[in-house]
Amino acid sequence: MKSLGMLVVVLAIAAVVVVLWPAPDPLKGIETVALEEHPGITSDLISGLEIALGDHQIRIVSDLSKADAVITFVDVRSGALNLSIGEGGIRGSAHLVCEVEKNGERSLMDLYIRFDKEDVTASLVGRKFYEVWK
Repeated sequence: MKSLGMLVVVLAIAAVVVVLWPAPDPLKGIETVALEEHPGITSDLISGLEIALGDHQIRIVSDLSKADAVITFVDVRSGALNLSIGEGGIRGSAHLVCEVEKNGERSLMDLYIRFDKEDVTASLVGRKFYEVWK
C-alpha cells in the first residue's frame, strides 16, 4: 500500500513538471527571419508579427538566403478572430498558427495579436509537445 502511495506521488510530481515546463523556443539564437509568401497575409498580421519578433529582438528580412529561419503562416483563415465595437472603440484579438523552419527542422508556434483602441500587443509562443489540440 505504501509503494502505491509513493507511485501516485511520483506520477503527480511528473505531471506537474510536464505541465509547468516551458515550451521550447524555436526562435532561440535567431537574429533574422524571412516570411514565406501567403495570399492571406495582411499588413495587420505582419505588424503583429513584427511586434512579437521585436520582443525576441529578431528582425524580418526580405531575402530568404540571409534569414536564420523562415516563418510561414500555416493557419490564416481559421485562426480565431474576435472583434467587438463599444463605447471604448474597437477591441479584438486574433490567433494564428505559424510554422518556423530553422536548419531543416519545423516547429509550430502560435501568434496572438490583441488590439484595444490604439494599443496593439502580440506574442509568438512555442507549443509544448502535448498541445496537439491547437
